Amino acid sequence: MLTIERIGNIAHEKTEQSPAEIRSIVDRVLGEWQSGRLHGDALCALIDREIALLPEALQSTAQAIRDDIRHCILGAAVDAAEVHAGHRRTAREIYGELNAGFALVELHGRGVVYFGSARTEAGDPFYEQARELGTEVYRLLGSTSWSGAGPGQMQAALEGAKEAGGAIAGVKIRLNAHQAHREQNISHVFNTVDDVAVCDHFDPRVTSLTDAGWPEQSQREKGAFI
Repeated sequence: MLTIERIGNIAHEKTEQSPAEIRSIVDRVLGEWQSGRLHGDALCALIDREIALLPEALQSTAQAIRDDIRHCILGAAVDAAEVHAGHRRTAREIYGELNAGFALVELHGRGVVYFGSARTEAGDPFYEQARELGTEVYRLLGSTSWSGAGPGQMQAALEGAKEAGGAIAGVKIRLNAHQAHREQNISHVFNTVDDVAVCDHFDPRVTSLTDAGWPEQSQREKGAFI
């Protein structure tokens, strides 16, 4: 829904170069509307009466400006409605992704969350160190190992934990090819697709991974962020 201020701005923009008589009509009509004395059909009737009182030479110009303003207001209202609809759709998507992430955490248990570059490849010293780290941390804590479910160091740490017999899980972001080609495929290290939650928005991914590494005090899970 458009605000009175936005509609007023449209009306003033469209009459900025108009004769003073037409600009005065805009000011009077907006004043009546802002005061709450007139609205809807009564407001439209007031506009028509004001135009009818203008000199005949200005009436056709005022009518054309009136129709142009109406068209612009309608277009702006449609644009605003589409924006609000997009916000509601995004909110529903984020809510669903958060629920999916939290459900995955409850299913696999909280534990150690690994963050690292998706560009590190197998054989690279940093890749091998991440794999060894995943093994040693699992042996130390015995908790589920989590990551952003991408390749590189994220995959290496989970490979190490899995080789040591640990449970692994991840929360992945779905990006288009122009953003991150390397992260398009879910790492093959996971046993099933049920080990991974996939998000289209960053916030649910970060929130879910934060939850995954933050054990509740009443439970025996051990967590960490690496």
